[in-house]
Amino acid sequence: MSSAIFNVYTPKEQWERMWKDRTFEREVKWCEYRELRKHLIEVLGQMEDPFVVEAGCGVGAWVAYLSKHGIRNVVGLDNYAPALEELKRHAPESHVIEADVRELPFDDGSVDACISLGVVEHFPDGPTPLILEMFRVLRPGGYMFLTVPYYNLFRRLFIHPLRGAFLKVKSRIRKRELYFVEYRFTRTELSQIVRGCGFNLVRVATDEYEPTSLALGLFVDLPLFRGDQEWSLNLIGKSVRWSTRHISPWLTTGGMLLLARKPVSASLKTDECTPVGATA
Repeated sequence: MSSAIFNVYTPKEQWERMWKDRTFEREVKWCEYRELRKHLIEVLGQMEDPFVVEAGCGVGAWVAYLSKHGIRNVVGLDNYAPALEELKRHAPESHVIEADVRELPFDDGSVDACISLGVVEHFPDGPTPLILEMFRVLRPGGYMFLTVPYYNLFRRLFIHPLRGAFLKVKSRIRKRELYFVEYRFTRTELSQIVRGCGFNLVRVATDEYEPTSLALGLFVDLPLFRGDQEWSLNLIGKSVRWSTRHISPWLTTGGMLLLARKPVSASLKTDECTPVGATA
């Protein structure tokens, strides 16, 4: 996977920076603006009292959001105890488990839906172990919701080359080596990985904020486009987001959602459901 991201911070430092300002209230607030919420409610809302597991739930914003919208049997799982404690403080009725997402403490075929949002890209060895583990615990016909950073055209042509050159200089100045942060995936790449794990693809969609005043991709990639609030864009950023969205939302989207289904039987044909979007 050539789209790996590195930084001068050690894994421990990266972890501390990531969790420094994340709180339950702030994370829940942004759920209402994400495109992801529509896909979750559309599928889970049609299932009869599904047993749902979020693998890598963090502070549990989506656990709380789904519970609020009628999905009662949701378990949040993470290996970072302080994040789970934050969830329990604000939503004491929530079900949480402290565990490694690559060793889910559930029986084979016992889960109706697995959700993993912004998790699999952080494993240096790749996303396959967690995807296979979710395949194991899902019942036949069960769904997997997977989001990852998207390796969009803007990142391929400009952001990654510029970032790579900048980090080389930064590492020399600070006299520090570069450490792995995450992978960013194309639609083709992730689709092939998920199919290889035995899933049937249902849908591939952008994972972004709906208002053009907000953005995941542009906010992360270009500090000059940032507004005065988290995930907000300034006037130039809004103009770029609005124009590229009307050409193709894939040009600058920061994330990708892949919805997949475990085959009901061995005779089920791959991609029998909603056609997948054009590959990149």
